[in-house]
Amino acid sequence: MRFSIIRVSPAEDHELVHRNYAELNSILALLARRFRLRLRRWSGEPLQRTWPKSLPLWRDAPMEILMKTSLSLLFAAALSLAAMPAQAAKWDLSTMSCKQFLESGEDNIAVVLTWMDGWYKGDEDNAIIDTDVFIANAKKFGAYCGKNPTVSVVTAADEILGK
Repeated sequence: MRFSIIRVSPAEDHELVHRNYAELNSILALLARRFRLRLRRWSGEPLQRTWPKSLPLWRDAPMEILMKTSLSLLFAAALSLAAMPAQAAKWDLSTMSCKQFLESGEDNIAVVLTWMDGWYKGDEDNAIIDTDVFIANAKKFGAYCGKNPTVSVVTAADEILGK
């Protein structure tokens, strides 16, 4: 892309400073208009050197089309990167001890307790979550695992939630 630098002599600079705001604003609007016209008439010379001649679209395209195309490609790349799935963790609860369970972190504990609550309720309560019962069972489960760190999580759940 070519940009031409507008050079202003010190005398013209002094003249510009002393003009009122409305005149200065109109001068800036004129410069911006000239700049836009230059971009619209851009010949694409740098692309002609790098892109093959078989792509006449790129050589003759106005700057607006090039910008929209590149912005669209950038947006599509950003969306595709954002849509990549995170690596899922796999937990084997039959081999996980209570100590490992308690050390796995608050978020993992919440996920496992929620899953176990649903598993041990089965089809009895359909889609009902009683938070008071859930919290009471979670406290019992935490106390049991704290006292028995070597017991597996499934055994502890059988003891506490009893299936």
